[in-house]
Parts: sequence; structure tokens; C-alpha cells
Amino acid sequence: MANEYGLDHDYFRKKLKLVVRDSKMYTPDEMFNELSRLAAVAAHQANLDVLLTTKPSFARKINHIERCFDSFVVSEVEREIQYHRGKIKYSAECLEKLEQKLKNNKLEGACYEEGEEDGQE
Repeated sequence: MANEYGLDHDYFRKKLKLVVRDSKMYTPDEMFNELSRLAAVAAHQANLDVLLTTKPSFARKINHIERCFDSFVVSEVEREIQYHRGKIKYSAECLEKLEQKLKNNKLEGACYEEGEEDGQE
């Protein structure tokens, strides 16, 4: 039930009671997360999404985590691109060699594993 200011005090009373009850088991990070969720609910109830962007502790941590995650993803993608570029380059070199052999009519043994003769095992 909302109070005269629009805050759902029943929700916060119940939630804070649980937070206080369980606080002896929280790590600092867990307490931060729990209280941040409550702050986000209060901001939403007050239609103050601006609050979350102006509070340095919560918003900046989220932005920092997002930037770190984005840069990690970008570096992993770049690493994959480099790997596949190397594979493509190697494949292109192999194709050029096969093309050269084809031009010289010397495809003998080009497609067979070592130890095989004329495709026979």
C-alpha cells in the first residue's frame, strides 16, 4: 500500500525486515546489491530514473562494469577474427599451390595422403 507520497511502504517494510534479518550472512557486495535494488524500486516509484544516473556509486559501477564487459567482448572478437584470418590466409595459400599445380598439369599426389598412390590405399 502506497503512503501519501506514493511510496509502497508495505513493500519496503517487508523487504527491509528481511534484509536486517539476513544481514549477518551478507557480504559487502551482497548488501550493496540488495540496497541498490531497493533504491532502484524507490526511484522507479518516484519516477526518478534520473536519480540512478546521478548517484555516483550505483550508476558509475554499472557503467564501469558495462565498459569492462564490452571491451572484453571486443578483445575476444578481435582475437577470433585474427585466428580466422590466419586460417583463411593458410587456406588461400593452399589453394594457390593447388591452382599452380593444376596449371602445370601436376596434380598427381596433390589430393592424397602420404603413403597413398593414385588414390589407392
